[in-house]
Amino acid sequence: MKPWINNTLTLVAILLLLATSCTKNSDSTPVGTYTRMKIIDGETWPINLTFTEDGNLVWEPVDSIPSHVTSVVSYRLEGDNQIVFYNDTDCNSEGTYEYFLNGETLNLQAKVEECLPREAALSGDWQRIP
Repeated sequence: MKPWINNTLTLVAILLLLATSCTKNSDSTPVGTYTRMKIIDGETWPINLTFTEDGNLVWEPVDSIPSHVTSVVSYRLEGDNQIVFYNDTDCNSEGTYEYFLNGETLNLQAKVEECLPREAALSGDWQRIP
């Protein structure tokens, strides 16, 4: 093989590796703010969900919802695409969820969850807010 072809192939392989690594790192954690509409007591309300870099999850109604307030819990990432929620004053147990990031959409699915209100509040698709 000609030397310039070898060098070109090596350069292409390195660039592909770097591009893949950068994409994976930026998409591998749910840090950021997401939103969705949620039906609560028969009415539809906008809810924001914020994952902070320091391990807090903030569930926040955009508008005032009767009997619902902002909730802050802790989270930790475990393995590939698993997240554990804990330090939740409304739930006496940890909840383990799978999460999937697809472009601007975050999907949360309960895997081990004893707290049904938390599961109802978190499970499903959320859209990233830029």
